[in-house]
Amino acid sequence: PGGGAPPPPLLHHSKDVLSVHSSSLKLWVFTRAGLPSAGGGAAEAQLWHAAIEAAAAEKAAADKAAAEKKAAEEARYPKELESDEAEAIRLCGLELYERGRAADKPGQVPSPSVKWGVMDAPRVAMSLHAAAVVLDCLKLFMPQLPADLLPFQRAAHRRSNDLAKHMQNYRVGEPILPLEWKPADMSAAVPVPCPPPPALPPSAFPSAPRR
Repeated sequence: PGGGAPPPPLLHHSKDVLSVHSSSLKLWVFTRAGLPSAGGGAAEAQLWHAAIEAAAAEKAAADKAAAEKKAAEEARYPKELESDEAEAIRLCGLELYERGRAADKPGQVPSPSVKWGVMDAPRVAMSLHAAAVVLDCLKLFMPQLPADLLPFQRAAHRRSNDLAKHMQNYRVGEPILPLEWKPADMSAAVPVPCPPPPALPPSAFPSAPRR
């Protein structure tokens, strides 16, 4: 109101400028040389304090959001499975497990008198056995399987062995699975000693002793 020159702007332009952005606040803070002289030291200090608090609040919010995103990713995908190779092995093992489980008939004992026992049971056993072996390959990247994968491997190994043992009663030839296989113990001595060869069955026609 009245005559005279208009009051100076709150902030002056300066080549040294710090911009602080916030969702609800936007402050432009200039160097001390660019601050207006009007208002005295109290106004200047209040401006700097507000800018610093806004910058600190925005940085804290960004850090918190980044930490929450990282925690969510780590909870979904353990650190041990960050590599593409390990993730591909995990997906392949679980796919074999699900295919074998979908074709399995837990309430039915394999028998040569039913089609499932002759045609499908061997495939189920081999699929579940392959799932257990593939999941065990993850130990190339970590000493032990993650806790969320261990139940799948144990179930696949147990069921495939049970089916193979049942089918061994009516199938001619060697078992469809290596029944001596078991998950690798990464704390065992290296190289792992080979298991002894299976004992030969006694001959059905023993030779007569000679004098």
